[in-house]
Amino acid sequence: MTRTRRAGACAAGVLLGALLCPGAGSAAPSPAPAPDAAPSAVGTESPDPAATGSAPVPGAPVPGAPVPDPPVTTMPGVEPPLLPDEEEPDEPAAAVEAPVVSAPPASYVAAGVPATVPVRVDARGPYTLAVDAAGLAGVATVDAGPETLDGPTVLTVRAVPGARLGATGRLVVTVSGAGFPAVEARTAVTVVPTVALAAAGPAETMLTRRVGGEFAAPLRVRNTGATVIHGVSLVFPTGPYHRVTGRFANCWYGERTGWCRFAGEVQPGTTYALSAPMRMRVRPDFPAPGDIRPLIFRWRIGEAGAGKAVRGRGPVLRLVPVGGAGGTGSTRTRVTVRVTGARTADLRALAGEVAGDVGSTVTAVVGARNVGSVFLRGDRGAPAVVAVTPPPGTTVRSVPHGCTVADREQRIYHCVPEGVDPFEPGSEMTWRFRLRIDREDERSGWVGVRASHEEPLLDDNLAPLTVTTASGTGGGAAMDAAGDAGLPVTGPPVAALTAVGLLLVAAGAAMCRVGRPAR
Repeated sequence: MTRTRRAGACAAGVLLGALLCPGAGSAAPSPAPAPDAAPSAVGTESPDPAATGSAPVPGAPVPGAPVPDPPVTTMPGVEPPLLPDEEEPDEPAAAVEAPVVSAPPASYVAAGVPATVPVRVDARGPYTLAVDAAGLAGVATVDAGPETLDGPTVLTVRAVPGARLGATGRLVVTVSGAGFPAVEARTAVTVVPTVALAAAGPAETMLTRRVGGEFAAPLRVRNTGATVIHGVSLVFPTGPYHRVTGRFANCWYGERTGWCRFAGEVQPGTTYALSAPMRMRVRPDFPAPGDIRPLIFRWRIGEAGAGKAVRGRGPVLRLVPVGGAGGTGSTRTRVTVRVTGARTADLRALAGEVAGDVGSTVTAVVGARNVGSVFLRGDRGAPAVVAVTPPPGTTVRSVPHGCTVADREQRIYHCVPEGVDPFEPGSEMTWRFRLRIDREDERSGWVGVRASHEEPLLDDNLAPLTVTTASGTGGGAAMDAAGDAGLPVTGPPVAALTAVGLLLVAAGAAMCRVGRPAR
């Protein structure tokens, strides 16, 4: 091996080592948590441990059809620091966005049982929150909410002692901020009798299936109180690692959450089962082995469900009275599916070549492409981490959001995607670095990628990032220790990097396990 190829292998090996074990001497960025996919239910949700809910009174206002519930936007964190020799970019400030605020059109509260009213905000904060409870006089009170917020919040509503059953009031929340008018959301709060609903059967179930295998949760519900419940709902997960195979006419199916509505009476002391199994299937591109957990099936009193969803066109799903013991004490049934098999990941680093004059600033697009046959999950960390080493002779003027400095001495950045779950086969994730070309230099930078799942083939996990100046020099050849130009670098020195990479993979797997879910 020539000195040039050894130098290239060493530089790229350092990058891959930092990528595989970011905790060794440097702090790795913390991936942003995936937003909660389950939409808030319309109506009162009592605390699960007590499994106490509220049901509409005959003749009391019935909640109308659900309004779309905007998704919660993950708020960006603080921009990552630049290296000491880097300059702050001259970029305009981000424009202020007016928020979209929503609350359920109807909520219910029972005497002695606090109820929650979810308030969702879709925009960047912070904002000021004002609560107007004047319309709830004689009906309910509202615990003081936060004065400022930058995302969703929950208000707690309590029935006024002695409030008449069926009494209804109006709660108004207002969100305001600099640069836009105040935005309101309203919900009607109704006092209803205290009733109790609980899941029946096993509280937790463990299933084992192969990739693409079908399964159904053992779902039952019981009225554990002494009052008839007029209508219940079932909220269930529809993804992202599995698919629902059956579609019922009284059920609605969203991207990640669905719900079914049962309009009949649920009698006291009676246990009910579904008239047909709610069948689901493990995705055929699941990265096995692994697990899908926890899948939570949740029973609600009254109507539930909000957000974008499609109504099923199959038969009507019903509740059928069955024998059985009492409820579990919770409205939830939890199911874990262990997925067997051997399906590995395959990622490709994305880099390339940028061109410009000395003194100019150029944009380098870097990232990763999923070229494998399985998706990469992001529920327990980032689905993949990309490491970037800028080419020598350049200065980073602008660091993209989601990237932080991982190693100042080696000038290595780590980039993690936000809200990417799962990282689908055939898709890409990219970041845009702004680089100032300070001088001509024939050495390349590097881009590396590491998957959150087992990946046996690493030949395309490193790619050179090159800069070409107007004179045509730079980026195309690596330099050895003496400054002599070596072999042209059109890709990583595969033979050397494979050996270095395999050692780093073994070391990283034993020492780090960064972002890897426990099996």
